[in-house]
Amino acid sequence: MSRHPFHFAFLSMTLATGLGFNFSIFQQSPQPQTSPIQVSEDVTPPPDTDKPATEPNITRGYCFDIPLIAIKPKQGTPTTLADTPTFLFYIPPLKSDQILSVPEQSPFLGEFIITDQNKNTIYEGKLNLEAQSGLLRISLPKSVAELFVETGNPYSWSFQITCDTTGDFSGSTMIKGKIQRLSTNREIQTKLLQQMTAYDRFKLYQSLGLEYDALILLDELRHQNPNDATLTATWDNLLKANGLERLIGVPWINVEINSMPTQPQNH
Repeated sequence: MSRHPFHFAFLSMTLATGLGFNFSIFQQSPQPQTSPIQVSEDVTPPPDTDKPATEPNITRGYCFDIPLIAIKPKQGTPTTLADTPTFLFYIPPLKSDQILSVPEQSPFLGEFIITDQNKNTIYEGKLNLEAQSGLLRISLPKSVAELFVETGNPYSWSFQITCDTTGDFSGSTMIKGKIQRLSTNREIQTKLLQQMTAYDRFKLYQSLGLEYDALILLDELRHQNPNDATLTATWDNLLKANGLERLIGVPWINVEINSMPTQPQNH
């Protein structure tokens, strides 16, 4: 199998890496909080044209019986304060015939790409996967921050997986979507810089209407506290509220990513 000139880096599992804030790890058992919330007037929302609920573009391909799933709030384009956002995906089980056709211990490939409004690639990563099913967390490196700066237009992303161990993506399973970076005023920035526990920060994100950042942070808290029943219940309720109840109890997948942030160029 051909090698790609990407730098090897293990998928980041740091708390809210791209948000640029320091805060303490969860210290006491939180209470579930999943009530409906509204976007704060102090946080600039995405354009009105992206407010209606939309599903990402999906191509099923020949790898899976069900499509890939992007884990996100169900309403509209996800929004984030992060300059290096994190993405969560559900990878379903391989079709039985594909399991038989993939040699044992032989990885197949995934590809994750982000482009700006001018279709310039700002990040590209290749993933070596095995016949695993579960939640995949992709955290972008800090070097992407200088390219992920536009707050007026959403960025586009695509994630595809091929079962062809030669790296041919022609029959791949693909999912596409968008993410919008938000701007804030000084008052909100002051609140975000305050010292607080990670779970209090999760509640702050919810109170500001930052549903995507709250979801990403809660997933990280679960990973660091896998036996905390309250965190698990809060996560399960959040999945149900966003129509993702089928993902309750699904484990994480730890894989390596060959990632290389790129200078903007047409992809």
